[in-house]
Amino acid sequence: VVGPSIGRDIPVVRSPPVIGNLADLRTTRMRAFFTRAYREYGPVFRIRVLGVPIVVLAGLEANRYAGGP
Repeated sequence: VVGPSIGRDIPVVRSPPVIGNLADLRTTRMRAFFTRAYREYGPVFRIRVLGVPIVVLAGLEANRYAGGP
């Protein structure tokens, strides 16, 4: 069940308004961006791209928990 409290405790990566983290996701900077965000915010964090919130599961432990390999 999705409710208003879902995601409140998930940290949000700081970004400019409107475009959000779009500039960070350019191919040449994407890996560095996700590595920095993982180190700073932990294995689960949120980003925004053009106003759309995206939850990121980073690192082996988070992906195993979510059903990855």
